[in-house]
Amino acid sequence: MATIGAAMPSLADHLAQTREKQAAFARRAGLSRAQLSRVLSGKRPPTVDVVDKVEAATNGVVTANDLFAAYRAARAALQAGTGAGEAMPIMEGG
Repeated sequence: MATIGAAMPSLADHLAQTREKQAAFARRAGLSRAQLSRVLSGKRPPTVDVVDKVEAATNGVVTANDLFAAYRAARAALQAGTGAGEAMPIMEGG
């Protein structure tokens, strides 16, 4: 559990730290790769189901707030036309 004031990890941080590919994580979490990619790229907001599955698959390390923050950052980047933010390409394998 994180301490008060500590930065919470994004899903991208969590995947990098655990060296798990996005496709493998989506499968393990019970999500489709497309579903997870749409959230992380800012194309769709996370649903309650997605949030619940991500929280469960990360043992609470990545929370609803973390997932919504990643979505908002990616969405803002999309709207600004930069394509930056939390967006991650779908990686094959895993």
